[in-house]
Amino acid sequence: MLCYSLEKSNISLVACRSQIDAMKKILIIDDQVALTLAALLKYFGYTNLVTAFDGEEGIRMFETEKPDLVISDFDMPKLDGMGVLRHIRSKSKTPVIMTSSDTEDGFLEKALRAEGADHFLGKPFDTKQLIELVQKLLRN
Repeated sequence: MLCYSLEKSNISLVACRSQIDAMKKILIIDDQVALTLAALLKYFGYTNLVTAFDGEEGIRMFETEKPDLVISDFDMPKLDGMGVLRHIRSKSKTPVIMTSSDTEDGFLEKALRAEGADHFLGKPFDTKQLIELVQKLLRN
C-alpha cells in the first residue's frame, strides 16, 4: 500500500492506493482541465492515464484504450458529455464520473445519473472527494 499526502492552504489529504489500483487505466475527457486532472492523479500515484479533449476523441480513446474508469466533463466541443456517457453505457459498465460547472438547479446531475453516470462532481471540485471517488470506483 502506497500513501501520498497533499497539504495546501487548509486542505490536508492523505490518499492510499494499492499497486494494482495504480495500474488501472483512467480516461480523462475534458476540453479545459484534462491535463490538470492527469497531473493531479499522477501526483497521487495513478500513472496509467489517457486524455482526450473533446467528446469524439473521448469515444475513440474509450474504444481503443479500454479504460477501467472514465472521468468526463459535460460541456465539450464536437460531442457533449451526455453523448459520451450514452455511448459508454451502450457498450460497457465501466465506471464514469461526470463533471460540470453547471450545478445550480441540480437538473444536470439528475439527468446524467439517469443516463448511467456513477457519480457527478460539480466544478470546481474538491480534490479529496475526487481522489476518494477514484479509489472507490477502481476497487469495485
